[in-house]
Amino acid sequence: MIGCASSPLLLTRSNSITSMKIDVEFQLCTEHGIKERELIPGISVKTNEEGDLLLPSIVSQLKDRGYMLFGAVLSYYSRLLDGYVFCAVEPVPPSVAVPVCELVAGKLVLRGKIDASVSVERPEQVVEKTRPKVGDKKRHRTKERKIGQVIDQVGVWRRYYNGYTDYHGKVVKLSLDEAALKVGIPKKSLDDYFLQLRLGKVYGFNFNEHKDENVGVLRAFIKNKRRDEEVTKQ
Repeated sequence: MIGCASSPLLLTRSNSITSMKIDVEFQLCTEHGIKERELIPGISVKTNEEGDLLLPSIVSQLKDRGYMLFGAVLSYYSRLLDGYVFCAVEPVPPSVAVPVCELVAGKLVLRGKIDASVSVERPEQVVEKTRPKVGDKKRHRTKERKIGQVIDQVGVWRRYYNGYTDYHGKVVKLSLDEAALKVGIPKKSLDDYFLQLRLGKVYGFNFNEHKDENVGVLRAFIKNKRRDEEVTKQ
């Protein structure tokens, strides 16, 4: 192992995995600068046999909080180099880790840089863009929602539920029902979308390739995968 005293290189060995609790300061950026900054206290992070922090376990919890990170360039702040060190591009390989010695008072500063075309708005801004407009006969039909739109709406819904910091520095956290009302989609539909997205991930659906297609494409993919499973069991 290369000691942190000389280099904050990423470690990739992970034969033995444990976990530890840390605080994470996450910064979401574009080429124009920081768009969002959030301090997430006491999250449980998996570590490898070296005791270093496995990045995928951090990223998965950021996604659960509603951050859309596919394709994001991830880096951490190195107190040794006094600058940011590149980690990986999401999706992150499972063995990528950040040296535990880069924690400062139990906190890791992580930065995710995304393309300017990717939405980084606050939940209420994304809701306003994606909520069907009065008289829009096509957009209000659930079956015609695009997969990318569903990902955004479910992400916002979960973000309201998990909590986020508003422009005044106040933590906003709603129930799932309240969050559904804010998003403007019935909770039953959001529950279904959330399930479809989870199953799509389990079965290896390519969300990026099909983000502009109707959600029915995802449903058909899952249905076919389940049918294949039933045939295999017979």
